[in-house]
Amino acid sequence: MNAHHALGPNSISDWVFLPRMRRLDAPPAAALRHSRSPDLVGGHLLDHPAACVNVAASRPLARNEIWNYAGVLFARTEPDAPWSDIEIQLGPELFEQQTAPAGYPSSPFSFAAYFTVNRARSEGSATLASPDHHDHLRVDPAYFTDPDGYDMRIMVGGVRIARQLFTTHAMQGRAGAPSYGLPVSMRFRVLSAAILRSTSPVEIR
Repeated sequence: MNAHHALGPNSISDWVFLPRMRRLDAPPAAALRHSRSPDLVGGHLLDHPAACVNVAASRPLARNEIWNYAGVLFARTEPDAPWSDIEIQLGPELFEQQTAPAGYPSSPFSFAAYFTVNRARSEGSATLASPDHHDHLRVDPAYFTDPDGYDMRIMVGGVRIARQLFTTHAMQGRAGAPSYGLPVSMRFRVLSAAILRSTSPVEIR
């Protein structure tokens, strides 16, 4: 089995913790000749970029210690999409794994919307971190680098859906202000900048 082929296309998280294969079975010579890095292990790696929006709650919220989300919404941000292009987990929870490192403020109680692009098109790569094959690979997920800007377009669409959900009649008196990780502006440039600040891999922690 060839390491270059084995590592792509697959979810980055499927391979990042496996034994390092480069010293056992190198990529094809042609792939190395066309690569900018002689330490290339795999290319065309696909993963789901994830971002989160927290909206402050206007009252204390009960918490379920097992799974504190109300459900998962699969939606189309683009009307002509053949499948649901965004996944949004919704729940009465403050989820700060991405928003806190990005500098967003906290809140005692909050509603969260956690987004992932279902079929992301940006392709990452994996290279050797050292000559020791026991060391973890250096993985560059290269989020939001697809040439057509599809991944960011879908993510921005997901944030706009969340804004609609949090301002529905059912949420009146429950979701308060301010919102954390959800800019007031709905302009694409503003939303995409906020998403870039708080994006992380889905499974690599």
